[in-house]
Amino acid sequence: MLELAQEALRLVQVDPGRAVEVATSAARTARQHEELDAASVAERALGLAAVHLQDLSSATRHLRAAMSLAERGGAVELAAEARMTFAFALNRYGRPQRALSEIGTALHDLSAVGRARGLVQRAAILQQLGRLEEALTDYRAALPALRRSQDLVWVQRALLNRGVLHAFRHAYGPASRDLHEAEQLCERLGLTLPAAFVQENLVLVHRRLGDVPTALAHLDAAERLYRSIGAPLGSLLVERSELLLSVGLFAEAREAAEQAVVAFRRAGRHLSTPEARLLLARTAVLDGEPALAVREARRAVRELARQGRQEWVAQAQCALLLARLEDEAGPRVSPAELRRAADAAQAEGWPATALDMRLLAGRAGIAAGTGGRTRAEGRRQLELVSRCRSRGPASRRAKAWFATALLRDDAGDRSGASAAAARGLRILDEYRGTLAATDLRARVAGLGVDLARLGLHNALAAGSAAQVLVWAERGRARHLLERPALPPADPELTLLMAELRSVVAEEQERRGAGRPVGSLAGRQEALERAIRDATRLRPAAAPVPMPALPDPSELAAALGPVALVEYVELDDVLHAVCVVDGRASLHRLAEMSRICDLVRWLPFAVLRLSRNRTTGASTAAAVALLRRVGDELDQLLLRPLTAELGSRSLVLVPTGVLQSMPWSLLPSASGRPLAVAPSAAMWSAASSRRPVPGPVAVVAGPGLPGAQAEAAQVAALYRAEPVVGAAATVDTVTTALEGASLVHLAAHGTVRADNPLFSSLRLVDGPLTVYDLERLDRDVDTVTLAACESGRAVVLAGDELLGLSATFLSRATRHVVASVVPIPDAATTPLMVAFHRRAAAGAPVAEALASAQEEVMAQHAADAAHGGDRQEAAAFAAAIGFVCIGAGFDPLAPVTPAGLTGAQRGGAGFPRD
Repeated sequence: MLELAQEALRLVQVDPGRAVEVATSAARTARQHEELDAASVAERALGLAAVHLQDLSSATRHLRAAMSLAERGGAVELAAEARMTFAFALNRYGRPQRALSEIGTALHDLSAVGRARGLVQRAAILQQLGRLEEALTDYRAALPALRRSQDLVWVQRALLNRGVLHAFRHAYGPASRDLHEAEQLCERLGLTLPAAFVQENLVLVHRRLGDVPTALAHLDAAERLYRSIGAPLGSLLVERSELLLSVGLFAEAREAAEQAVVAFRRAGRHLSTPEARLLLARTAVLDGEPALAVREARRAVRELARQGRQEWVAQAQCALLLARLEDEAGPRVSPAELRRAADAAQAEGWPATALDMRLLAGRAGIAAGTGGRTRAEGRRQLELVSRCRSRGPASRRAKAWFATALLRDDAGDRSGASAAAARGLRILDEYRGTLAATDLRARVAGLGVDLARLGLHNALAAGSAAQVLVWAERGRARHLLERPALPPADPELTLLMAELRSVVAEEQERRGAGRPVGSLAGRQEALERAIRDATRLRPAAAPVPMPALPDPSELAAALGPVALVEYVELDDVLHAVCVVDGRASLHRLAEMSRICDLVRWLPFAVLRLSRNRTTGASTAAAVALLRRVGDELDQLLLRPLTAELGSRSLVLVPTGVLQSMPWSLLPSASGRPLAVAPSAAMWSAASSRRPVPGPVAVVAGPGLPGAQAEAAQVAALYRAEPVVGAAATVDTVTTALEGASLVHLAAHGTVRADNPLFSSLRLVDGPLTVYDLERLDRDVDTVTLAACESGRAVVLAGDELLGLSATFLSRATRHVVASVVPIPDAATTPLMVAFHRRAAAGAPVAEALASAQEEVMAQHAADAAHGGDRQEAAAFAAAIGFVCIGAGFDPLAPVTPAGLTGAQRGGAGFPRD
């Protein structure tokens, strides 16, 4: 019976659930036969399995029984081994000091090998308490004895824990060596649960090294192992949150931290709960919830203090200060408080946290005044940060260069400050190149916002229009310029995308029929997460080289008679750089907050025009509101530039809320050809791209009134056959997009602010998402999206854009014509037909759109303004919302008959029959 009990103990490391079954049988039989040693081992197996399954009350009951049975049988060493496991459970309960006491008692009754095991377990507890040197001493004493006795299970445990210790000491080479040896032992011994622990700890190592794809791969491997044996995922949720936090995915990181807190509380993991609560505080403050962050950080401080974990208390105090800095309702945080927190974090072994606090303390110190002790202390803190310029992850080096820039700026060395800021941004550009996933690359810009703003501040102070343009470009839409290599063929991702389409299509069908969606919403969420994770796992291939920042003289040559206006915001003031006839000029315009207040009325007014039940009076009021807001925005954005711009066609590079501006609503822009671009560099790259001849595809999606009629009229202009009805599938459309000259898509559009890469167009078999577009082999030259606000991008820090239109631009599409505000889907036909009639005749795309908008608005504006026919109002609203994004001032690429059949032959660039 002893052999069966020992087998149960071994099974705990492989399959805790199966171990419970075997141990229960062994314990029952051993008690019946009064085999006290076997019963003790079986109870220990039950206790240890309960710990791993997070049933800690059962764990202590079984482990107390194990100690009692061994003592009754006179098995002193067996009782000591049970006491060690009891100490392990106590530590999990959040009683580390009591656990250390129990292990100290057990060590006196253990043989050489047993004592080595006890040292490993004591080291693990000391490690959690932050007593790293003591823990390292125990590991060093234990490992030789364990290796001599070939006790490989405990060798693996020691290496696993010591690897984590090395990682916390920033000794990543030794950490990797220990963890990979532990991984090999797990594979050799068939230890599933420890193998999951190894993968989880490799996440920690690679996250700290800044290697996000590798960290994600280990996270995925750990989750598969945990789920294979039904083990809880609390600790893995913590690692997931930390990893997402490191790449600026704050909302996802906060969600994972919240789940970790719940998981640990339910399992009674009192030692881990305050750590997860601390993580939740850090993510909440970055996700714009400072009050929640303050509350969770204070609770973490109290709970960690009660546990006697002073090193974690130091970390929690820093999180509390960060939350208080963002909480306007709370007391002010002084530079001295920040300095003391930084010193405490450094002393307790948190160098990364200390660096962040020193940077904040330094900025606060030099901002406090031009002289005195506070300013001098602020400079000292910045000098400590600046020493990290040449080592550590990219984010740390970028922060160090920012500290250097602040020091130089404070000393009056503006050129030196700008050079340091530029160096920090180059580091982030290089780091972005190591990432393949679009959302990760876009988030890198958030790390460089302060660097770009410092350079921009100095350029504005100098009054140099050329330098303001350069600095605006350094911090704007960088990820769109770095087109990564195509993702490799991935059958698993293909299946996930297909299942997602099926789930979404069924969900929409049920909602349309008024039926409950059941578990479909949860399944959609799970599939979206799986797709995000799968794409983020990809290692970066060599990207297409990023175009150089535009030299104003070269930009002027590319513009020719066209004028460029690049909007720049700093400290709530909007400025504009105009490039006209080779000369750059700088203009201070207005308060950005005033502009934001006006822009927020536009979607509201357009939606009123779109509603089926809108009264005549409401329609007239909406038109009046649009015109009033348009006129006020015109006075703030374009009229001050009239003397500079004249009547020229325009390239507009917006910022912030202006990314969703329906520019044709502004009187100064009405009827004027204009192209909107994420950056001047992006416009320059798009306008210099040679058009490649290709076929035309016109598609109508399901459930959109008037879409098929619109598709038929547009297709007729190009002698093409429209794709409608059951033929309008994702596969058909993605095939049509490959290398097309022009694709017109009339379909319901959805912009996902929560998950921008799941922004989509609705087709017969489900959504066509950004992820689908990223897998195209060849580029489409021009795209028109006759779908509600499909041209609107989700704007991240640094004016990084994610969404349908942004994705097409990053895939080398020259022109995207789409709406940036909610429009009535059924009312786009007049504008689209008018636009395509001009474009098919050879007019430049921006000119064709401006002329079509002027025509449609003139036809329908009067009736809409007087509350006339609802269709008139809807057509007027639809005409307002469209913009030309991209190059703009070139005609469509020539249409080739290749790949077209029958009525599809012919089109722009070829003579008609």
